[in-house]
Amino acid sequence: MAHVVAGRTYGKIARTLSISGKTVSSHISHLLRKTGTSNRIELSRLASRIPREV
Repeated sequence: MAHVVAGRTYGKIARTLSISGKTVSSHISHLLRKTGTSNRIELSRLASRIPREV
């Protein structure tokens, strides 16, 4: 989620996590569906409002 909030592309996230871009896309699609958001911008805004546990 931190990568999405940071505005990174699927390709950049995939390289950083050593997974495929398709896997990143799939995970983000699941997050969109589960949160009821319609795009990465809305998802990022929602994630930014949720306090993080330390």
